[in-house]
Amino acid sequence: MPRGLHWGTDRTAWAAAAHRRPDTTAAYPIASRRSGYDRHIITLGDLSALMSLSPYHFQRQFKAQYHVTPHQMLMAFRLYQARQLLIDGMPSAEVAAAVGLTDQAHLTRSFAARYGITPARYQKQVRQSG
Repeated sequence: MPRGLHWGTDRTAWAAAAHRRPDTTAAYPIASRRSGYDRHIITLGDLSALMSLSPYHFQRQFKAQYHVTPHQMLMAFRLYQARQLLIDGMPSAEVAAAVGLTDQAHLTRSFAARYGITPARYQKQVRQSG
């Protein structure tokens, strides 16, 4: 979103920004593989400051644009990365640590909720089909 615009008062800017795709690379500077990650902790405050918005307003704008909260998007990204690492044959406990989840149980709960299958079973199916 453009800097310096007052979204409540500048309707022209609001309409123009609504039709543009925001640059999310500035908000999520993340590599494609966990092994190459710099373990930077990006907080909601950091993201909102980057966009010159309050944390609350940033969350509202983010959800309006992407239909998920920043945390939901982060979890989706982590679980996608976990899926890739499971395909590569990494053990579940190591995958959980690599993608930033607290433990293997957290990975199992989140993975099963998103994909409808546990990580171990998913990995077993991948091995059998490949």
